[in-house]
Amino acid sequence: MKPIHRLLFLTAVVTASLSAFGGATGTVSFIVLSKEHDFIQTGPSTVADDPSHPFRLGVDVSGTNESAGFPSSPNQIASTPAGSGISGPLALVAPDSFNNQWQFKSSSFSDAASLNAAFAAGTYSLQIGGQSFGLNIPVGNSGNNFLFPDTPTVTATNATWLPDGTLFYDERNGPLTLTSNTFATNAGTTVHLGINVDPSNGQPGGFADFSPQAFGSGSSSISQTFLNPSEFVDGTTYQVQLEFDNIVDGPYALGGALTGGQDVATYTTRTTFNMEVIPEPSTYAAIAGILSLSLAVWRRRAVAKTWSSPHA
Repeated sequence: MKPIHRLLFLTAVVTASLSAFGGATGTVSFIVLSKEHDFIQTGPSTVADDPSHPFRLGVDVSGTNESAGFPSSPNQIASTPAGSGISGPLALVAPDSFNNQWQFKSSSFSDAASLNAAFAAGTYSLQIGGQSFGLNIPVGNSGNNFLFPDTPTVTATNATWLPDGTLFYDERNGPLTLTSNTFATNAGTTVHLGINVDPSNGQPGGFADFSPQAFGSGSSSISQTFLNPSEFVDGTTYQVQLEFDNIVDGPYALGGALTGGQDVATYTTRTTFNMEVIPEPSTYAAIAGILSLSLAVWRRRAVAKTWSSPHA
C-alpha cells in the first residue's frame, strides 16, 4: 500500500519559505512530533489495530517542495528524554517518489505501555532545517487511554462495505459523504480532525472539494460530502484516512530560517481503509465488448478445431 503523506495540518495557511536545494523555493508549515495508534476499518463498525504498526512514534515535516536538500540537514530527533529505552540521534528520512515530506517512523510496538517505555515522558530535542527546539510529550495511563483520542470510524453514504473490507463506491448512486464518530476522549484544549483521500496505485491525487479539516476544543466530529465524483478516476482504489489529534504541546512559532512555521506535539489515532471506485458505464460497455469479442474468437477456434480433427 502506498505510503501516505501526513494528514495533520496539511492545508495550513501559515508556511515558512526557504531556499531549497537547486534553487527551488520550499516551505515548511508544521513540524509534528506524535505518538500514534493506527487502525484499519473493514466494515461499518469493524475496526482493529493495524497489524503492521499499531503503535509508533513519528515526526513529520509538512510543507511544499521538500527534497533531499530541503530542509537542510541534519533533520533528526537529536535526543529523547531520560528514561527512554531508545535514545537519539534518530534521523528523519528524506522524501522520495512515494513520500512528499521528511519523516521519522519508529519501530512498531504492540501496546501503548511498550511505546511509552521506549519513548518516555519529557522533552524531545529536534533539529530541523538548521534550527533546534524541544517538544514535551507527557505519558498517560490506562485510565485515560494513554492520552490517545477515540478510535476513529467512518460512516459512508452512497457506498457499501464489501466482505473483503473494501468500501465500494458507485458514483451513479450520488455524492459520497464520509462522517466521523465523535472525538470525545482526551478532547482537550486544542484538537484537530481530518479526512484524506489518496489513490493507492500511483494515480493522480488531490481533490479540490475533499480536504476537510477541523480545529477546535472539546468534543467534535467531522463530515464531508464529495460534491464532484468525476474527480475520482474510475476503476481506481483509493486509500482513505481519518485522523484525530489530541494536541499536548504547542503549536509554537518557529524562528530563524523557519520563521512562519510552527511545531506541535500530539497523541494521534488514525484509521485507514481502501475505497474502490466502480468504473463508469462506458467502461463497463467496453469491457462487455471485449468479453463478447473474446467469446466469439474462442467459439470460432473451437469450431475450426472440431472440423480439423480426424473422425473414426
